[in-house]
Amino acid sequence: MAVLSPSETIERFRVLQAQLGDRWLSIEADEQGDADILVVPSFSVDQQELQKVDGFLHYEERLLFSLIRLRNPRTRLIYVTSQPLPPIVIDYYLQLLPGIPFSHARDRLLLIPIYDQSLKPLSQKILERPRLMERIRNALRPNHAYMVCYNSTTLERELSVQLGVPLLAADPELLHWGTKAVAVKFLQNAAYPTQMAVV
Repeated sequence: MAVLSPSETIERFRVLQAQLGDRWLSIEADEQGDADILVVPSFSVDQQELQKVDGFLHYEERLLFSLIRLRNPRTRLIYVTSQPLPPIVIDYYLQLLPGIPFSHARDRLLLIPIYDQSLKPLSQKILERPRLMERIRNALRPNHAYMVCYNSTTLERELSVQLGVPLLAADPELLHWGTKAVAVKFLQNAAYPTQMAVV
């Protein structure tokens, strides 16, 4: 894929996100759940912050609850991790699926460990591997796929655009609205609108 400018990436991301609502409704309306779900549990924070977190790679297991989506017989799930997940953990989750044979669910689960335990965010590791990107792209049905992540940053947005699948998360451009400072200021302005005009 050609290298995009930041503005082109943002625009393509918005186009993809505009498809998410209709795609989600069509997936959820059909109880068969015909979807490809790409799970990228990237702990995308500053590398110096990562050094403070013992066993940060285990945070990639926090999205394993997504495997419950395999209860729908037409759903496929691609789960990418920095290191292989213990088979006993995967088996545990798949045994919890109601009314679905273990082998049927396992056949619709593609686990992709990339064997890289460096401090880089997982999304960055994926973006740096063109062959891995191509493998993931080929595993997805573009019109039936969406991506979920641990936290949404510019890396996840870039990955979404490069793979051509919408991201089930907030646009990173909106992240400042989730901070305490902005929330407090918003509440103060809402409580005292006349003061906002003066300020």
